[in-house]
Amino acid sequence: MPPEAQDQSKSSEFLMQSEPTPAANHSNASQPVTETQRQPITHYHSISVDHRPPAAANPTRGTLKIVEHDIGGKDDLWNIQLYFIWQPKGADTEDAAKDTTLAKPLKVSIDDFLTIRTQFTLQPPSLTVHLNGGRLLGDFYFPNGPDAAMAFFHCLRDHVVPLEMDDDFIPGDLYALEKKNRMRRVAPTINTANNGDREEDFSDLLADLRIEGSSHRRPRRNMSNTVKDDLGIMLLSHFARVTQAAREIGDGISTLLDEEKRKKELERRRRENAARHRALDIHAEVTASSSEERDLPRRLTLESSRGVPVSLSVWNDSFDDDGKLIDIQVMRRAVFAGGVECDARSAVWPFLLGFYDWKSSAAERLNLLETKEAEYKALKSKWQSLQSSAKEAELETLDKDPNAVNADRRERVRKKYADYLETEEQIEKDIIRTDRRVEMFEQDNSNGTLTMGTILNMYAMYDKRTTYCQGMSDFLAPIVYVMGIDDEAIIFWSFESLMRRIESNFRHDQSGMRRQLRKLGRLMEVADRDLSQFFRETDPDYYTCFRWVLVRFKREFSFEAICRLWEALWTKLVGGDDLHLFIAAALLIAQRRDILRLEKGAFDQLLRYINDMSMRIDEEYALHEGEVCFLKYGEHSHVSS
Repeated sequence: MPPEAQDQSKSSEFLMQSEPTPAANHSNASQPVTETQRQPITHYHSISVDHRPPAAANPTRGTLKIVEHDIGGKDDLWNIQLYFIWQPKGADTEDAAKDTTLAKPLKVSIDDFLTIRTQFTLQPPSLTVHLNGGRLLGDFYFPNGPDAAMAFFHCLRDHVVPLEMDDDFIPGDLYALEKKNRMRRVAPTINTANNGDREEDFSDLLADLRIEGSSHRRPRRNMSNTVKDDLGIMLLSHFARVTQAAREIGDGISTLLDEEKRKKELERRRRENAARHRALDIHAEVTASSSEERDLPRRLTLESSRGVPVSLSVWNDSFDDDGKLIDIQVMRRAVFAGGVECDARSAVWPFLLGFYDWKSSAAERLNLLETKEAEYKALKSKWQSLQSSAKEAELETLDKDPNAVNADRRERVRKKYADYLETEEQIEKDIIRTDRRVEMFEQDNSNGTLTMGTILNMYAMYDKRTTYCQGMSDFLAPIVYVMGIDDEAIIFWSFESLMRRIESNFRHDQSGMRRQLRKLGRLMEVADRDLSQFFRETDPDYYTCFRWVLVRFKREFSFEAICRLWEALWTKLVGGDDLHLFIAAALLIAQRRDILRLEKGAFDQLLRYINDMSMRIDEEYALHEGEVCFLKYGEHSHVSS
């Protein structure tokens, strides 16, 4: 029977192996296998898996393996790499290199997998694989039925962490794949020749500490009762005098100490009140408590990247002929894991910000843009008219005519436009303090700064309930930077969509901010009780984290880093609208050792320490730890209530 017929006669065409194949061992029998030259280990092998690459009409027959390679050094326990290897039928023949029609083989690291979608109920069952950055690897079909597909998935699950994702758009089960540390099968030998087991004998030490009662008894003195009584009376008399003098001196010292304590308490309260005002002022300067590195909070960094940014070419290839995204959830996961490349942001951000619907077609987006550009043009005309009238009214109020009629008219005009002029003045003050290190906003009258002023003043007129609040300029600046000053309509409506999402941050009664800080407090109670108790005694309202929550860590990261972090938050893929709270909790827990060493009740010390964390956090670390924190505590009833 030919080998191929023998393979077809098997009940299953996949093999699960945990040791090298016999052929591989035989080929290297003459050479001893060292720890750094271990043979590859095949964990999965199916001789019939068809692959349909992107844009291909039909699949190509082939074989599939998952193979483990040891790429670590002698003392490296963890450096194991697993590869997903697909080869077309006939790739191992002598004429394969000459055959130009043969499909190209694939060899991809499992760590490069972003998502996998399983559809085991189809005939044949299939898997769809996307790589980091959102790139589609293709569809893989298992002609031998669901057992072969399930065997592959179970093998894959041994080496990665699959997180099931909600997806109502495409049939099947979608999983995001997280990396898992993989330990070598054979650990390096540990030399214990000179470290024999040793049992300490503490008997001599205990003997030295043993105290015999008879050896410490004081000798008795023979003394008559009379002499003892006289001596006792004399000693008591002197002791009474000393006690009285000490009491008088103590009263005086106590009065001085009470006064000093009162002054110190007043000074402490004054400092704390000032510190609380600084905590609520998002424009307060962030200064390190010391120029010495050892006095600053430790840097929080992630050793490896979480993913690959979505490129413009991958983004453009993710749409079908109607201009609809083919796999919305995969693209959102790609953005969450790796962000977006700079040249693709102007195309992706309108979706992330909510201006465009993820499910929209190209025609629907074009119609929406035309409608919103017309609305923006009308709104801008109305604002320009209001601005012109307000400026004229402002000039008129400068008139010093003492006539009572004119004076009364000036007062009415002043009141009519007072709110607008006050808001415009506040916006101007905030703009010149926003992202001054970014070239577009360096100058007071630069195009970027003027565009921000126009958008913010128009929004204050458009949203009469919220108008303008401090912090809005921080959210607008990156949008202007990414979109460019020529797309004012998209900038305005994207900003308006974002403001609807985070409007609770800017309620005038601060109820939205208090709700979020209370939720942060509940999260800390569940995640770290000791740290929660420290905050309860020092900052029960979590005002030291006020700026973190209000502007979503804008002052804690560089401009580029905050764009990357916000892209992940805007996907709403993990934690919904509250991922920033889980990031905040994770950052506090990461610095718990130093925070718990601070003086309890010293609000100003805690505020200074948290401000010192600015620019000392890697955005990849923040997102990774925030996601881990959500997976641990996000469903806890005390947190989600």
